[in-house]
Amino acid sequence: MGEFLKPETSQRFGFYDGNRIAAQSQALRLAYYAGAYDALKAVAWEQVTIANSVIPPTAANMTLAEWAEADTSTRLRIAGGVAVSRLTAALLFIPQETTLGQIADVVDAYIASHPTERHNNAALLLWRALAEATFKWR
Repeated sequence: MGEFLKPETSQRFGFYDGNRIAAQSQALRLAYYAGAYDALKAVAWEQVTIANSVIPPTAANMTLAEWAEADTSTRLRIAGGVAVSRLTAALLFIPQETTLGQIADVVDAYIASHPTERHNNAALLLWRALAEATFKWR
């Protein structure tokens, strides 16, 4: 089952690759792993939240009655596509040359201006901050 669950992508993208993270201190590696795990968990919880909603996502193209009668597998499949699409869309609007410092500024500003959301998963807050941010393109 483990092989089935592995992502198929083998690319270098983002701020850290395996070589760079392996060269870091244990404290930094643990912080990075915690953040990456939280990010994956945020996408999974978004999927579950959408699947458990009484209102179907627009992408489902289903009536309320059809959504209510849909089996769990169908709802999770549709919700997974919606969750990943939302995340992908948020990330696509961030210029490739954006620095980690700029992302930190955006997320810090979001958290400071949304104190009632601080109880939420930090990766979810990062996702929301990036989705709302306006990045200037070169």
